[in-house]
Amino acid sequence: LGVASVAGIMGVKRTSDLIPMCHIVQVEGIDLELHLDEKRHSVEITASSAVMAVPGGDGGTYCGEHGGADGV
Repeated sequence: LGVASVAGIMGVKRTSDLIPMCHIVQVEGIDLELHLDEKRHSVEITASSAVMAVPGGDGGTYCGEHGGADGV
């Protein structure tokens, strides 16, 4: 699960590179929860991030919040 945690953190830090038309955001914090489901042979990942707001920026054009992924 350590590698999955690092991948999740790197994904949040590179959001603007991974999502087209996404502005660069100042990441203030990242919270990852990883749950191993051995019966289904999967990992459930829940991630959230806090970003610094840009005064005068159009909040609708910013990205930075990620959902979950399974089957990792």
